[in-house]
Amino acid sequence: MIHFIFDMRHLELQKPTPSPTKKPSVSGTTSPTNKPTPKPTLRPVTGKPTLTSDVCYPKAQKVKIQSTNGKPIHVFEVNLVSNGISVARMSASQSSTLKPWASADRAIDGNVNTFSHTADANAWLEIDLEELSPISSVEIANRWCRDLSDPSKCLCRLANAELTLIDDTGVVIATKSLGDTCGVVDVSIGFDPISCSPPTPPSGGCNNAANKVLVESTTGETLHVFELEAYSRGVNVAEGSTAAQSSTLKNFKAIRAVDGNFQSFSHTALNDSNAWLSVDFGGTEFIETVIISNRYCGRKPSDPLGCLCLLSNARVSLVDADGNTVQSKTLGDTCGILDVFVDFDDGCSSGETDIPTFFPTTPWW
Repeated sequence: MIHFIFDMRHLELQKPTPSPTKKPSVSGTTSPTNKPTPKPTLRPVTGKPTLTSDVCYPKAQKVKIQSTNGKPIHVFEVNLVSNGISVARMSASQSSTLKPWASADRAIDGNVNTFSHTADANAWLEIDLEELSPISSVEIANRWCRDLSDPSKCLCRLANAELTLIDDTGVVIATKSLGDTCGVVDVSIGFDPISCSPPTPPSGGCNNAANKVLVESTTGETLHVFELEAYSRGVNVAEGSTAAQSSTLKNFKAIRAVDGNFQSFSHTALNDSNAWLSVDFGGTEFIETVIISNRYCGRKPSDPLGCLCLLSNARVSLVDADGNTVQSKTLGDTCGILDVFVDFDDGCSSGETDIPTFFPTTPWW
């Protein structure tokens, strides 16, 4: 199927807090260093994961921050990073609430100008993802008081808080201490990959084991995309892989489609009537989803020149090590579509499938 992402944040008038301009950071209990303040993002750009077929990140349904020093918990924002994607915006609860404008959902609304705030000495904040997700890191935008110099030492309130990952049965699967957070605005806690069972082919005769993904124009139009992602067990195995295309316009090489940069793009030549783009993973991967960030022309996603339409009716195929096509799906009308999702494990149907078209949404980069 083809579909798109909604940003479900709701914005409303609330008590204003200035947005920080520079934030120090901490990973685990290491010493803080200065860095520019990152903007909240649905999909932080990351390097290609260094996972093998038998390692993965711990899967959790809930993340809990528990105070251990008798201080309240108050944070601007919490992001849970799963496969490079922020998955925190589901539901949140806390032990108590200081004021109506400081409820737990303020910690996951995507707005660093709001904050959650408890009112008790045994404070906790819990985020429920509503399903198991592999968690590689937890990013906390710690709240300061008055200004970034934090004269009231509010940043210290989170010191030595306990961060736990909880599975869908309520069992704690990982625990880390936040350490000394005095003066630390961005708290980043990473989780190490763990051993897990290697992937197995899906049952029911479906085959999504592929060494390559191939995108082919079927209309004689050029191909140009901001980024192509291919997910295997939730990990983007396309980023940093070997990419090739049928021709190249100027310096818009195929590698730009897998460089993790949503500001660059690949582009085949204008006179190439049989355009294609391929990505070679360098080994066999079980591909669940291919995501194509479709390129619009100019500075406006409204795409007045209709460049998003060039991907219409393109064919997306999974190709095995012998060059055989194991699954192939045909895109529908992509006019106005910025983010094209192609699922290869939705019922494990093989052969070409027309993918329904939806209305456009704003880009996530």
